[in-house]
Amino acid sequence: MVQHLRKPTPEIRKFSGNPLEYRKFLRQFESKVVLNCEQDDEKMNYLEQLTFGEAHKVVSSYSHLPGDRAYKASMRHLEERYGDTDVMASAFIKKALDWPNIKSGDIQSLDEFALFLVECQYGTESMEAGSVLEYSENIKRLMSKLPFHMHDRWRNVVFRVKDSHRTVKFNDFVNFVKAEAKKATDPTYGNIAMNYSNSRNTNQQRQHGQKVSNVCDVAKNAHTEMRCSYCEGTHALDKCKRLTARPREDRIAYLKSKGYCFGCLKKGHMSNKCNRRLKCSICARLHPSILHIDNQINKQSSSQQEPSVKKDDPQIPTNQEGTEPVVNSSTSSDKGAGDVTCAMAIIPVRVKLNNRSQSVETYAFFDSGSSITFCSQKLMRQLWS
Repeated sequence: MVQHLRKPTPEIRKFSGNPLEYRKFLRQFESKVVLNCEQDDEKMNYLEQLTFGEAHKVVSSYSHLPGDRAYKASMRHLEERYGDTDVMASAFIKKALDWPNIKSGDIQSLDEFALFLVECQYGTESMEAGSVLEYSENIKRLMSKLPFHMHDRWRNVVFRVKDSHRTVKFNDFVNFVKAEAKKATDPTYGNIAMNYSNSRNTNQQRQHGQKVSNVCDVAKNAHTEMRCSYCEGTHALDKCKRLTARPREDRIAYLKSKGYCFGCLKKGHMSNKCNRRLKCSICARLHPSILHIDNQINKQSSSQQEPSVKKDDPQIPTNQEGTEPVVNSSTSSDKGAGDVTCAMAIIPVRVKLNNRSQSVETYAFFDSGSSITFCSQKLMRQLWS
């Protein structure tokens, strides 16, 4: 009666045929079924209920035999198919080498990788086939799964190990990943805690910056309204009726002759570096009102809408050879509509061709809105060399 009450409940995890889960299933099955069931028929029934997929097909292939023979034959077949050390070691190795790359800042994926490496370390500890993970090439492949900034830290570990006249082992790599995951998940100084702290500091700095900006705007406007540089009147240059009445080409020529920014009408910088652009009182876009383009002009053809830019234009930056730069963060032309700023992050990347092992480390502009990738001819030659 006591044994009947202690018979297993459906809490045992069913086995699908994954070699990595076989030992766990066998331990649960023996402790909750084998120890509490006397008849092999009963054990066979539970074995059929607690398997599915490929493993269930193996067990079901012996279901027509008498209970005692069916149970023993099924367990023997499962042991040969999923309990072999070479099979289990190969499954661990394949899963480790096929692990997806971990992105920088993905703390959860890093922690999951560390936990699996610990499981892999102890799962293959007594298996001869598990020595494959000790190969330096396989450790390098596992290292490549980590975020780029951790590669140099691992090289420091390798240097210390070799400096102590030891060979780098798989255990060294496991301990390294465990330490990195532990640092990243630390509740006080980990990446999550630091990101939260930085977010609060950034918000405070942004609020403080807005207050300072408002004060500067008031001072700037007061200074601007003191004297118009065009007519010497007591109003801002952007409000000058005499300048506004002039043809648009004359207005542009005047601003260029004075070296004024096309964004804020101040000296000392160009519009692509301007962070205090004036708002047009006509269309509410970010350019001075005196540079507003009339609707009739906007209806012209695209060839007339974008005036050509001369290389000697003082508003357009050039390189040392006097040629136009290849990449600009913004554009500033005589129409004054340079109100869109594009700043792209520069990130380190490793580039390689399909089906080739050679790679090149370089830097790239990261554009989150782009769906295509470009590279220079120089980089292509390096990849094919």
